[in-house]
Amino acid sequence: MTLNISVLNIFLPVVILLYNWKVNRNAIFLSLLLFLIATSNIRHALVMHAKDPFWLAIISNNLTPLWTLIGPCLYFYVRGVLTDRFEWKRKDLLHTIPFWINLIGIIPYLFTSFDYKLQVAELMISKLEDYKDIRVNWLLPQPVNLTFRAILQIAYAVVCMIMLVKYSRPLKPRKNRPSQQSNFVYPFLWMITLFVFLIAAYYLLIVGLYYQNPNMGRRMIFEFQMVYVMGGGLTFLPFLILLWPEILYGIPKYRPIASRTEKHEVLPDREAVKKPTSSDNTASSTEQDTDDNDAQADPFVELGARIHALMEKEQPYLLEEFSLEDLARALDVPKHHIHYCLKNVLQTRFVALRIDYRIAHAKKLLVAADLNNTTLEQIGLASGFSTRSGFYKMFKAEVGCSPGEFMEKYRPDE
Repeated sequence: MTLNISVLNIFLPVVILLYNWKVNRNAIFLSLLLFLIATSNIRHALVMHAKDPFWLAIISNNLTPLWTLIGPCLYFYVRGVLTDRFEWKRKDLLHTIPFWINLIGIIPYLFTSFDYKLQVAELMISKLEDYKDIRVNWLLPQPVNLTFRAILQIAYAVVCMIMLVKYSRPLKPRKNRPSQQSNFVYPFLWMITLFVFLIAAYYLLIVGLYYQNPNMGRRMIFEFQMVYVMGGGLTFLPFLILLWPEILYGIPKYRPIASRTEKHEVLPDREAVKKPTSSDNTASSTEQDTDDNDAQADPFVELGARIHALMEKEQPYLLEEFSLEDLARALDVPKHHIHYCLKNVLQTRFVALRIDYRIAHAKKLLVAADLNNTTLEQIGLASGFSTRSGFYKMFKAEVGCSPGEFMEKYRPDE
């Protein structure tokens, strides 16, 4: 069961990475962190339960250099979220020194025959107490290497805790950060930091007990089965991200810059067809007042205005291939800022926003169109839709009638 959970935990970080690294590149460090913890947990599960040495021979010692990167990955992720930057400086290479030391140390082992690695794995399965006498890393003795790796991971977790405490110190709220998103992501940072700390503390305890009394062998591991908690926690964290992908937006920090467009907040005309009743107006007014109050507290309301201003003035939505990446590039802001602003300030999705503007543009063309010189299909293409069928389908879904019916209903009498 533990092994199956650990294997599942390898694929979840990969899914997170594939679908979210373009949104916020700090997701690279988070995914790598969860992946490395999962492989380490698999190795632990294989030592506990495996009877076939094959997979243990592949994973056990060959991946040890990668596990020294668990601490740095945590540090880079927490730092990136708190600063709202994806940074990689030359001095950051210093964090990889333990990786290179371990890699150089196991080079002789890497080039040994697979039969020898199977023998080592069989020894771990059948007679774990004798495993301490095998020298896998020629630079670092086994107890030193295992202890150092756990202490290093604890040290990075403690540094991250200090960073988190410092972040929460200012008494004045940060005006350039949305408080709701901060309150949502900040506990997650603590959660994953404490998780990494507890894993390292558990491994340090196991290593210490093992070298004090090697004869306990596997019995010792069975008596300290925190691996089940680790497996459950490691599954919980990726699923938490899959359920609430807003975690990957981080804590966005709005940096106002000189906009190339005029700032105003005129929304596209969505009510040209369906006119609300007075009761609807009252409800909408109350809801709008609430939204406005929330928006004023969010520093990204300015970015929301800039998005609308860009869409209205430059009309990029008329281009068939116009994408969220194009919008972020045009505004010169990170993609996760756009994602956050759309969801929490404008309360929409990029696709819905783009359709709204295209439909509003199509309405204007339909009202003013001369069908002797143009067709409904041409109006759809001129509004940014790629096909006639797509135009008809989206228009009817948004407006409630076909483009032709709209023309008959709203064209001025000639």
